[in-house]
Amino acid sequence: MVKLCLYDPDQTPVILSEAKDLLTSSVILSEAKDLTNERKHTTKMEKELYLEEDEAVIDLGDMAAYLLHRWKIILISSLILMILVGGYMSYKEWKGIQNKYQDNTYKSMTSGMTEEQIETVDQFFNRYLTYKQRIANNQQYIDSSIKMKLDSANVSMSTREYLIKTDAQQVLLSFSEAALDFDDYKRMAEIIGTEADPRYVGELVSVDNTTQQDAYDIDTDKVGDVINGSISNDYNGILTLRVIYDKKDICEKLTGVADDAIMTHYQKLKDAGVGLEIKELTNTYTERVDNDLFDYQQSMIEAGASMVSDYYAFQTETKKSLDEKEIALFQYQIDKKEEVKARVNWKKWVAIGFGAGFVLACVYLLISYLMIPAIKTADDARRLTRSDSLGMIAQPPKARVSVFKLIHDIANRMEFHGVLQIDDSEAVSIISERIRKITGNRNIDSITLIADSVDEYSNDIRERCLAALKDRGLSVIPGNPSVSVTDIKSLQETKGAVLMLTTKKSLPESIKRNISICTESNVPVIAYFIVRPQS
Repeated sequence: MVKLCLYDPDQTPVILSEAKDLLTSSVILSEAKDLTNERKHTTKMEKELYLEEDEAVIDLGDMAAYLLHRWKIILISSLILMILVGGYMSYKEWKGIQNKYQDNTYKSMTSGMTEEQIETVDQFFNRYLTYKQRIANNQQYIDSSIKMKLDSANVSMSTREYLIKTDAQQVLLSFSEAALDFDDYKRMAEIIGTEADPRYVGELVSVDNTTQQDAYDIDTDKVGDVINGSISNDYNGILTLRVIYDKKDICEKLTGVADDAIMTHYQKLKDAGVGLEIKELTNTYTERVDNDLFDYQQSMIEAGASMVSDYYAFQTETKKSLDEKEIALFQYQIDKKEEVKARVNWKKWVAIGFGAGFVLACVYLLISYLMIPAIKTADDARRLTRSDSLGMIAQPPKARVSVFKLIHDIANRMEFHGVLQIDDSEAVSIISERIRKITGNRNIDSITLIADSVDEYSNDIRERCLAALKDRGLSVIPGNPSVSVTDIKSLQETKGAVLMLTTKKSLPESIKRNISICTESNVPVIAYFIVRPQS
């Protein structure tokens, strides 16, 4: 006699029947195979559910929201370490400079040296400072000068000439000396770009004049002409405005600013009663290769290179002219000058301290988040209960300042994954109405509201839900069967159970025990909802 066995996933044999009866009917064999496959499939699904239930799932959005809700901890930690690390390291650096360049160090270095040697070193050091200053000034000019940055192969030049007639030569000269002020140069710098320095705009603009007095040889024959006014003592001059740049549109705009300045100056003189007439004679524009500009740019660059070459020659001369003690003293003075100039880099240490505090606070909070044994997300609750949630009731942000509210709002959007947020009072009403409909469809008139959280907000929501459900005609008993025998007895007197789960508070083991107790008591868990308190 042969026995036919089927195997479940853990390879345990199950004896179905003897082979004699099974082998006589292909139909029976087919049914046996179907039963076997169905059993395997069911067992596999059960195992997958239990595996899913025990999975540790990390939701990056929820984790980021967890950090945002605790921004105060991060900010306070960052500020504390900014003060401690920034203050300590800045003081340490300052103390190191003081110890390195204190008076005792200088005295120890100059001991055994003659006054003549010390004076020689001082002279070389003063020459060193002169070289460094000249090189720095030249480099600063090359870096800041607008003229040095122009393309000498493509220079735009705008020229305007004005005929000016006045009774005083000094008035004519004032146009070249006072027509453009610093405000005009700032306007031009804004036209050129944000990086342009107004102090160097004057390199692009020139206002020159030529004057000629009406001249007559006065003799006895001309006395009548003088009396009749046919001979004048006026000054006639040509005022030339010239603007250069390497872009036509900007060149024309700069010329417009300078022309406005000249006309404004003219009007001021007229208003002051000065006899003055001005007339524009020519207005020309050209583009050219400006060899003079190219030569000027090259000369400034060569001058800088010459200064550097002279400086290195000076260094060679210094090494040859001074002995070891003098060179050591000379180098000490250079190092002290550079260190004192640089001073303490407190900004760097403050930034490092703040960053270290930020990182440490985030790491601490992330570890605490990962170590929390309670449910963290709606997915955690779904895996534990193996059903869909009726909804989520979230506590409104406690912050009163707009910026702080914005931070919590962003965190909420990350946690709720775009789910519409409504007032918690309205949420209580909606969830209570859903529970009433479910119980009505199942002819359930009494339920147990199982809540295992003890925080203030969750207790408040529980009481509001109890009141709302009772108003809808349901008999509701609060309890937590996993920790109270009395609550188990109360549970058995009702016909259904609703779980109220609190994120960061409800423990998975407690939820499993409550579900298991409900199953053993033949009380179905008809629904669950989630409460999310703010930090």
